[in-house]
Amino acid sequence: MANDIDVLFQYEIENIDQVESCVKALMKKSQYRKYKEVYRVDLDILRKTIVDCEKKITEINNEIEKRNKKNKKNKLQTGGKQESLITDDDIIYMFIPKIN
Repeated sequence: MANDIDVLFQYEIENIDQVESCVKALMKKSQYRKYKEVYRVDLDILRKTIVDCEKKITEINNEIEKRNKKNKKNKLQTGGKQESLITDDDIIYMFIPKIN
């Protein structure tokens, strides 16, 4: 099967790992074989998903970078004042429960 694949869509991105994770998560409902990365989905839906994931990830990464620069700048100029109760030294965990 893998040897007979024709390339139908090629899209160049910077954040390949993040986009891949995003697309896999969004395409979960169209997964053709359990535990395999084989999906049964319309090509237009897949294209739109890839483009949307890339745009959103780029937007969020830029926002994170902008705020990190702002926080570094403010920290140096204001003696460490933070707008948020969360500081750079805090460790934040995200818990995603598994739904059976």
